[in-house]
Amino acid sequence: MKKSKEFLFKSSLIFALIFSIFLSSFSAFARDCEEIRQNTLRLHILAASDSEEDQNLKLMVRDKILEESGELFLSAKSSEECKKIAEENMERFLSLARNVIEENGYDYKASGEVVEMFFSNRTYDDVTLPAGRYTALRIIIGEGKGKNWWCVLFPPLCIPSCTKTEESTELLSPVTGGDAEIQVKLWIVEVFERIKEIFIG
Repeated sequence: MKKSKEFLFKSSLIFALIFSIFLSSFSAFARDCEEIRQNTLRLHILAASDSEEDQNLKLMVRDKILEESGELFLSAKSSEECKKIAEENMERFLSLARNVIEENGYDYKASGEVVEMFFSNRTYDDVTLPAGRYTALRIIIGEGKGKNWWCVLFPPLCIPSCTKTEESTELLSPVTGGDAEIQVKLWIVEVFERIKEIFIG
């Protein structure tokens, strides 16, 4: 009986030590995730519906915006500067979107905003962005009831004339890769952020 209690006590100490190490590691990871959210600007385009035609139209709008105005963001040195560029050029983005819509025979309206919005864990190429609230340049086609498309404007990962470099992905490095430990931490972050979104918003 005494040995059993000693074993239980030692097991509890080992578990507590492992848990404290994990908690310390996770706290650092959570801080890295928050830094990523603060230093990222995303492009978010919502299709009018989930029909094949509307989804294709969404992609054509995406291609036009990135092709004609993507270079605006290449000179940005921070997400705040990128956000300012997005706000100042909103009419240009909407004009490009409306031209594509009209040229393809649709009468949808196009609206846009720079907004804080929630994203779940999302993977772009070999980079996974943690769940949480991000600043996004949002373009809505029609009623925006279809599936969305997104990418990263800052750091400039989805701009056609931009080559992904070590510098451009430096801020995202804490969550690159797909090992099991990172995936578990990302899952925990998403659960926590979803709960926070429900109760705090």
